[in-house]
Amino acid sequence: MGVFKRSTAPAAIVAESFERIYQQNCDNIGILTTTDFSVLDHLIAGETVPIDEFLKGRDALTQQIIRSGGLLAYSKFADWPAPCVRETTSAPNAPNAPNATNATNAPNAAGPKTLVKKIIERHLHPGIDSAQRIDATAIEPMLARPGDPGNGVPAQLEQDVAIDIAYGGSCTAGKREDFDFYHEVLRWGVEQGLRVPDGTRLFLQFGTMAVRAYCESQGYLPVFERAGVTLVMPGCGSCANCGPGQSAEANQVTISAINRNFPGRSGPGNVWLASPYTVAASALAGKITTFEQLKRTHG
Repeated sequence: MGVFKRSTAPAAIVAESFERIYQQNCDNIGILTTTDFSVLDHLIAGETVPIDEFLKGRDALTQQIIRSGGLLAYSKFADWPAPCVRETTSAPNAPNAPNATNATNAPNAAGPKTLVKKIIERHLHPGIDSAQRIDATAIEPMLARPGDPGNGVPAQLEQDVAIDIAYGGSCTAGKREDFDFYHEVLRWGVEQGLRVPDGTRLFLQFGTMAVRAYCESQGYLPVFERAGVTLVMPGCGSCANCGPGQSAEANQVTISAINRNFPGRSGPGNVWLASPYTVAASALAGKITTFEQLKRTHG
């Protein structure tokens, strides 16, 4: 695989193949991708490569996103000029290529910046202190309402939303520390005589077999069993609309620790996004609640 960068932001990736979701993420943040290694040869030689080389086999909408430098150009929340169509890409410092560093950092550079460039500039901006202090005790648990991960709201605003399914796992929340969090909540619940109520199901999916071995070594599995958890082995899960944890009907409500809740993402029902703590607490309550709220109710 070859990776070409402009300044500190990747400009293009050449590989034998791409997982579909990875390639879509690259498209959305403005990174060019191709499986044609002759493109890599041209870039190494310092030649300019037409943007059409990165559009082969892509649908019309994706082609437009690629030409525009990613989805951020179309965000209604961002103050951008009209999406700029890019026609070529070059290796950094190529003889005929524009100065990538200057183009990236110029305040009036033409066209939209990719998400990668925007994040990097935000962190490198000279007017921002390198150390910023945040009072973590003031941070409240958050949720994302169904339909989009950007629909963030404080969890305390959603008190009486009954749930059918609670899901924790996948690549996002199936790590060792995530299972530490699930266990902390569920152990407390078991000690209070709580378990997942009838009408609600809690699925916890290990990210890897090493995570399962970790949970076994820590003595977590008996607690999960007593709490009424359905354990799922590693693999593509409800995050990708696969396997246990996805909804089966449109009227079902899921609270999930995955990172995407677009319509249909995890079945036809509504999916709320939350932290592992909130997912486990909500499973015990049968409705959306935080761990702190659960402890106040049953403490």
